Amino acid sequence: MKEKENTTNYSKTTTERLNNVVDYIMFKYKIKTKTAFSKLIDISQPNLSAALNGSEKYQTEGLFRKINNVYSEINHNWLLTGEGSMLNDSDEYVEVDTEEVKSLPIKKIPFYDVDFYSGFTKIFNDQTVVPSYYFYLPEFHNAQFAIKNSGKSMSKELGNDDILGLREVPEWQTYFPQGEIYAVVTTNDLRTIKKVRRDKDNKYLVLIPKPLDEDKFDYPEYEEVPISMVTALFQVVASTHSKKLAL
Repeated sequence: MKEKENTTNYSKTTTERLNNVVDYIMFKYKIKTKTAFSKLIDISQPNLSAALNGSEKYQTEGLFRKINNVYSEINHNWLLTGEGSMLNDSDEYVEVDTEEVKSLPIKKIPFYDVDFYSGFTKIFNDQTVVPSYYFYLPEFHNAQFAIKNSGKSMSKELGNDDILGLREVPEWQTYFPQGEIYAVVTTNDLRTIKKVRRDKDNKYLVLIPKPLDEDKFDYPEYEEVPISMVTALFQVVASTHSKKLAL
């Protein structure tokens, strides 16, 4: 592999550009198969294969937009027209070997059969605890580990007993994307999963539940937790129904 400083007109045809993009993404994000990639961008595998094999019928702007929606580093205009560079200006391009992409191992995620309210942070930090099992789903490729959800406070977005992929947010006190769903741990042993933002004075984290309408009276509109009491923040980066892992 080598760095390529200028990707302008690296591939002149739409088919070549599309294949370059897919190979690059699969290498960067360690996606093992084209089928897995097609699921990540929400397109059928046969349609993706047809586009990669040169069918103009399937090389649509809609396909390119779906790729760009998930992988924002890709320059949509370059993919569509060939003008400019494959990556947006702030991203670094690495030329990849297709055979190397095919040989990449699948990243398996450890699953711990506990819910977040059971004190998972202690288990996660105890290296002697063995996961219940490992699994592979493409949408979990950014997760460090998985646990099961419980409760109805986020039932509009997360189902009870859903499997959640979590990733610890380092240096969250300095910055974290607000309005996303996080698992929060506090000094008084609170563990909860909510949408999270900062208050305007940056002294509290505002925890916002998203229950279904029939459950909304069981939960406050929001709660505030002093930032000084928060010991860890885990972003929920993926979720799936528990039955999917049983298939």
